Amino acid sequence: MLLVFSSRCSQTSYHIIGGFLVVFSIFAFVMSEGHKTNSAAANQWGIISGLALWGFLGEYLEHLEWLDIAHWHYLPALLILSFFTIFLLKKEYVPVRFGFTSGHFLGIWALHILMITQFELSGRTHWITYPTGVFIGICALFSYMKIRRAKSIDQKMVWSLVLLLTSWTVLEYIWAWRLIPGPYSIS
Repeated sequence: MLLVFSSRCSQTSYHIIGGFLVVFSIFAFVMSEGHKTNSAAANQWGIISGLALWGFLGEYLEHLEWLDIAHWHYLPALLILSFFTIFLLKKEYVPVRFGFTSGHFLGIWALHILMITQFELSGRTHWITYPTGVFIGICALFSYMKIRRAKSIDQKMVWSLVLLLTSWTVLEYIWAWRLIPGPYSIS
């Protein structure tokens, strides 16, 4: 949202925010390492790092047309990165906080690629967007149920992040359908 509003102000402020995001993503990742004894704080810094990374790569660089990662032809890269992230986490080669950084970034990317591909190929009000929005809403409800049953702080935070991402995506679909006004228009 910061990028959306700064782009409306001026190009200079937009570039400052874009540069800030990449620096802040690195800073947040370093902070997650610094809080490794407190898993909740480390995970929170990881989540923030992943969000700032998405802001830089998926919003800022995409807006400048240096990247087009919302396009479906980036799906193989998304799948490969997701596979390696899951593999590294399952084998415990990387700490959980790394999973929060990469998982947040990859989760936003996956949901974004799904939504943008549907809108570009079919249109924002095509019938296929409605069951997709409902399915993502069901995923949000499922993640809420998983939060209530989670035992560890890591599990609770993972499912809370899934709830946040899926709820936000449902909101983006609702904005795209023009059911409620959004902070920006999706064309």
